[in-house]
Amino acid sequence: MKITLNTRDWGGASEENIVQVLSSSQRCLDNAFGNSLEGVIIVVRDLNRDPMTRYERGPNGEYFIHINTGGMYWAQYAYQFSHEYCHIRSNYAQGIKRFRWFEESICELASIISLRLMSKEWEINPPYPNGVSFSNALYQYAKDIVDKKERQLMPDVSFKSWFNKELPILENNECIRDKNGLIANQLLPLFEADRSYWIAISLLNTWNVNQNNNITDFFDSWQTVLDNNYKYLIKNLRALFGV
Repeated sequence: MKITLNTRDWGGASEENIVQVLSSSQRCLDNAFGNSLEGVIIVVRDLNRDPMTRYERGPNGEYFIHINTGGMYWAQYAYQFSHEYCHIRSNYAQGIKRFRWFEESICELASIISLRLMSKEWEINPPYPNGVSFSNALYQYAKDIVDKKERQLMPDVSFKSWFNKELPILENNECIRDKNGLIANQLLPLFEADRSYWIAISLLNTWNVNQNNNITDFFDSWQTVLDNNYKYLIKNLRALFGV
């Protein structure tokens, strides 16, 4: 996947360095997924909106990712880009609103994992001169996000009970960042222990689904599109969510 920029105005940052940073983020996620995609991603600097991935594509199939950062805030570039790139990897245009909270949570998780993987990569193979010294900052940026108070469960509340209460809210509004982040935190140990979960994510949104389906139907359908060797992944996710 080739990354290009739509403007030269990035707040003083070098275009070459920006592409190197974004390519590092993409490469780390591709390694997690176990493969890469063909095509072009045009990255748009848009300070007037939240980061997003457009549903419509360019005349030659280009993807458009909007981010709202600039300067040399490399961790922020990576954090925003990897979230949006994960939407592409999880077949975002095929999903329906009721279950997009899950995709949003997975993409938030992808940002954290991408930053952690980048930190390791930059220790030995930085994308630009002096990048080695920034590797720890990437990890710390991810840690600060994971450690946010609003992403933690109350001591006396289980994730299953929290999720059961919050599900109707999530089904009506997929982008509640604190809730997406809390879910991402719960998923993080599973995905860090077993990279095969990304195989399951690559098949997200590829089955027939409608707004009448419930969360049980969602996991049932997901399991049907997975190879038998990976069906245990859905079993583990169901156990986590109590579905």
